[in-house]
Amino acid sequence: MRLTPSLWSLLGLAALAACQAPGTPGDARGFAAASPAPAGASPPVAPTLTPEQAPLTARAGEAFDVVLRGIPTTGYLWHLAAGHDAAVVATVGQRTVEPAPTDPPMVGRPTTEVFSFRGGLAGRTTLTFLLYRPWEGAGSAIETRRVEVTIR
Repeated sequence: MRLTPSLWSLLGLAALAACQAPGTPGDARGFAAASPAPAGASPPVAPTLTPEQAPLTARAGEAFDVVLRGIPTTGYLWHLAAGHDAAVVATVGQRTVEPAPTDPPMVGRPTTEVFSFRGGLAGRTTLTFLLYRPWEGAGSAIETRRVEVTIR
């Protein structure tokens, strides 16, 4: 059987699709599983929340992270939306963890966005994360992730 150029293209696309299944750590649109921090970076504060673990229960004063996978080279960044009860969950900060270097270098690799929080007063609140380009505003979000948090 002789393979035509279009059949070779179709086979190549199928092979590429098989390399990346949705929901794997390379999924640019979703949460990311916790992974070891690259050399020189401080490890995330434990516990780390992924969507499989939501909702989250923590103690007052306990630190925790919410980790989301993104590809900032597309312009889309994760943002914490206003509206959660800051007395129940205090925002500590946000950082980006760059992936380990590859050989050869790969342009447009996904990064890990780490949002750090600390439990406050006992209660419940919802953390809402929006994926949008900053210059387009929150109204243009292409994805929303919500995390229910209970502080005891």
